[in-house]
Amino acid sequence: MEILWVDVVEPSDEEIKGLQSTFGLDEYAIEDVLVGNQRPKIEQYEKNNFSVIHVPVRKQLNGEWEFDVEELFGFFQKKWLITVHREESETVKSVIKRTSTRGLSPYAKIPTTDLLYYIFLDFAVDAFYPMLDHVGDSMEVFDREIIEISKRGSRGVENITKTMTTISNIREQLMFLRNTLAPSRDMVSNIMRGAVPFVATTSLRNFRDVYDHTFQLIETTDSFMDRTNDLRGLYLSVLSASTDSILRLLAIVSTIFLPLTLLAGIYGMNFTMDYLIPGTGMKLGFYILISAMIGIAGILAAVFRKYGWI
Repeated sequence: MEILWVDVVEPSDEEIKGLQSTFGLDEYAIEDVLVGNQRPKIEQYEKNNFSVIHVPVRKQLNGEWEFDVEELFGFFQKKWLITVHREESETVKSVIKRTSTRGLSPYAKIPTTDLLYYIFLDFAVDAFYPMLDHVGDSMEVFDREIIEISKRGSRGVENITKTMTTISNIREQLMFLRNTLAPSRDMVSNIMRGAVPFVATTSLRNFRDVYDHTFQLIETTDSFMDRTNDLRGLYLSVLSASTDSILRLLAIVSTIFLPLTLLAGIYGMNFTMDYLIPGTGMKLGFYILISAMIGIAGILAAVFRKYGWI
């Protein structure tokens, strides 16, 4: 048995209309292909099934790497499969390479469109793993940076803004991946329940593997989301502890200089030409007062050190 696979890259509206008339594709599905920006889904029509597969990709925008999705539209029934995408697809290239060298082995000796569709889903879901690995590595690096920030005492507004922006960017990436994975899992779940007539019962066990992968990826994404909350809490705790340390140091300095300021306020502008303390007539009173101030500061510093405040 042979099946037909038609892969269409960057089709024009006329080419899509030609596919519609040749293969009897549903008008609503064609509208989804023309409009784009669809959620992952699989829909049953009278003559064929229509599916939207999201494949995560990394793109460099404005000098920074960001996550994006590649939309892969698919139509299939028992004897043919049509894939449509707006730009060159690494997933399609991988499927071509895989089927050219191994066919549909070990899933079946006779090729079927549902198994070919399964391979597309498998490659698309597996593409999420390196994305999550990248996010995990970013969090490991950021975790070490928080420790370095605490050691360096980097508390500038720019450092705080940069740190909080980094955490927000990581959370946005994770939310992006999860919002793509959740409908993909629901789509595979519908297939496993036998909602797609063109998927043979013997092929359902293959889709279970894809479902398990999507479930595992969502759990990993959720755990990473929790970890970003922990990182944010850790950074705020480090920042708070550092701020408390600065305030404590300033309070100690203020406490030490408070009696010295009092003495300077009373006597600082009232010494005579002979350095006499006003009201006593003592010579060298200026030096006596300075010595007293130094002594008071030393005593207070010793008391603070004894209690572990400095």
